[in-house]
This record gives sequence, structure tokens and C-alpha cells, in this order.
Amino acid sequence: MNPFDNIAPLFPEGDDRNNHKNGGSDGGGNGMLEVRVAKLEADVENIKINLAETRADVRELTKITSSIKTDVSTILQKLVDIDEKLSHKASKDFVEVKTGNLKAWMLGILLLSVAMPVITLLVNLYMKKP
Repeated sequence: MNPFDNIAPLFPEGDDRNNHKNGGSDGGGNGMLEVRVAKLEADVENIKINLAETRADVRELTKITSSIKTDVSTILQKLVDIDEKLSHKASKDFVEVKTGNLKAWMLGILLLSVAMPVITLLVNLYMKKP
């Protein structure tokens, strides 16, 4: 047994070395490789451009988001201020009680203003009698 019997030839018989320069597969030889590489390079350039545009869009969205956060915090602060002011406002029951008291005072003043001329007239008539 020869020690070289288990070694397979690199290139089978009848094959030419030039046919195997692309690893034996159909790599698009005969100038096709250059066209494919050019297409891939163009695609990579498009990807780079799209990535740059996406980064710019993300930066713009970040700025917009930060301004929205500021606006929302301002609105929330205003809501807190409104709630605080509303907590100091009079309740409906309190207003009804006070208006009821005010109505009683106004009615009393009205009756007194009508009664005063009558009382004055009666006092004058009584004082004139000898």
C-alpha cells in the first residue's frame, strides 16, 4: 500500500487551473465579478446615505421630543396651579347660605325703606297736635 493512496488530487484530471480561480463555483466570472462589486458598492453608498438621513431625522425627533417634554411639564404645572386655586374657591353650599342671608338683609332694608317715610309722616302728624 502506497502512503499517498488516500490523497485526492487538487484538480481532477482534465480540469484546467484557470477554471478554478473562483473556487470552482460559478462566481460570475468573465468580468461579471466587477459588475457585481460595483453594484454592491453602489448599494453600500445608498445605505450610507439612508443611514445619514435617518440619523438626522432621529436628531430632529429628539429635539422635538425635548420641546414636547417642556410643554407637557408646563401644562402639568398650570393644571396643578388651577387645582390649587379651585381648592380655595367657595363651595356651592357656602354660596347658597350666604346668598340666603343676603336676601334676608335686602328684604329687611326694603321693608325699612318703605316704612321710614310712613313712620316719619306719622311722627310729624302726632307732633303737630296741640
